Amino acid sequence: MDNCRFLMENRFYVDNLVMSDDNPDELCRLYALSRERLLRGGFELQSCNSDHVGIRGEMEKHGTLSVHGNNWEKVLGYRYCPLSDALHVTPVNCNPCACTKRQILGETAKVYDPLSLCLPVSLQGRILLSRLLKGGVAWDVLVPPEYLSLWKKLSSDLSELGTISFPRRAFSENGVGELFLFCDASPEAYGSAAYTVQDGHSYLVFAKARVAPLKRKTLPTLELMVVFLAFRCLPTILRSFGRFSPSEIHVATDSQVVLSWLVSGTIASKNLLARNRLKDIQQMSGELGSALGFVPSFRYIPTAENPADLITRGLTMQKFRTCFQLWCYGPSWLSSGSAPWATQELPCLSRRSQEIAAFQEEQTILHGEESRMVLPLERFSTLSKLLRVTTLVVKFIYRLHRVEVDCEKLAAILIMKTMQHQVYAEEIEFLLDSSGKTVPGLVRALDLFINSDGLIRSGGRISRSLHFNVEIKHPILLAKHHPVTRLIIMDAHDRCQHLGVASTLAELRRHGYWVPKGRQAVKTVLASCALCRKYNARQVMLPNVATFLLPVSNWRFPSNTWE
Repeated sequence: MDNCRFLMENRFYVDNLVMSDDNPDELCRLYALSRERLLRGGFELQSCNSDHVGIRGEMEKHGTLSVHGNNWEKVLGYRYCPLSDALHVTPVNCNPCACTKRQILGETAKVYDPLSLCLPVSLQGRILLSRLLKGGVAWDVLVPPEYLSLWKKLSSDLSELGTISFPRRAFSENGVGELFLFCDASPEAYGSAAYTVQDGHSYLVFAKARVAPLKRKTLPTLELMVVFLAFRCLPTILRSFGRFSPSEIHVATDSQVVLSWLVSGTIASKNLLARNRLKDIQQMSGELGSALGFVPSFRYIPTAENPADLITRGLTMQKFRTCFQLWCYGPSWLSSGSAPWATQELPCLSRRSQEIAAFQEEQTILHGEESRMVLPLERFSTLSKLLRVTTLVVKFIYRLHRVEVDCEKLAAILIMKTMQHQVYAEEIEFLLDSSGKTVPGLVRALDLFINSDGLIRSGGRISRSLHFNVEIKHPILLAKHHPVTRLIIMDAHDRCQHLGVASTLAELRRHGYWVPKGRQAVKTVLASCALCRKYNARQVMLPNVATFLLPVSNWRFPSNTWE
């Protein structure tokens, strides 16, 4: 599937097509190609715009540039300003004279903010309605005066939300970064905020909050519920990232009690709701570990540095402007790449829980930029032995965290990544950041890319086939001379009953592996196969020639043979 078809199948929202890319030339090509293809079906692109001057020139030449006298465009409910490349919440005019619960609900519902960029302010409307509900105020009855004064202040703040500008660009799909989820709860609400960190820059990408249940819950239970809410949002966030796959995911909370529950995996109480939520978090963490190759880590963050605290605290418009840097970009240390997680002064955590909270080796082993095996790969004689031993090591690491994952799959990914990082360091560096670098020959020849597991896979024409699975269409790249490649080739050779080079190479490709100069590599490995050497070197006993000779009297030659 080419990029243009992917865009038209996945980036159309009703009748709005939204696309972004780091390369303006690629965007210009996609614009021209999508316009041409849609015209064939009788659909004409109109009201186009871009933050790049060259692309706007192409749109103006084709007559598709949006011209309406305003500096902003409507994009999925937000106002987008191409000149400043910034997003604004669509301005609303809330009526400060609303005096019933029904009217207040209608006014607060005017704010449309699907990404929750203005959540610290807009959440106050839901909290006010929750207070009215707890107070037993009917829908069409005048609310008490103390609530009316709160609504007048809030209506003024909601009407000013459109004046706040948020940066549109948050990360690059072609780079590597991290994802941070900050969680916090109060007796009235709980919420989380997600930030991406890439190349020394951090941005808010999504936030989510809920009002506390009417039936009163303890604060640690609400803190655990917000972690559960953050995990529920994670798959949606990761799907929206496109080709971008975070190298690490950190979930931070300012509750030491909840952190002790998360890292130990147990709750020493009869709180059934908390136990069920903890079990759900462990299950979702294991599913993410199987999909990404690593599990999210749980961290402690002081309340003063927690941006999610702004959600539950509730801010007026004036305070929101003051705390805008913390809310939009996260703590000051977030963009530096070195998070000063506090793990020493946590009195609510046991010593064992503190050690687990500080334990980061599994992230380096399983998903670090420099994957290293603690096992000597060259000392294993078969692939099954290597997989079995590596699986036991991975299982031990994850059992320390009491997390259930597919250890065998993670072990296979770890082995493949170790091999690729040892041999294809130049190619990996280019695929992670291609700006201003020469394309390596192997990347160009095999159309290499890095998938969500962090493995280098190959593209090519076979990827357009509809008859093969993904493993065959995008095989894993193996090194020609490496102990792991030798074990994989010997394993394929055993599966095909020790047939020749062509059969072994076909078995390799059928199981989703690609070796540069594969025939030569397979031939070299098969030359050391003891079983094949034994049978191929068996001496052939020729029959005694004398037993087949005829008597001299039966020899018949033409008369002129010896002339």
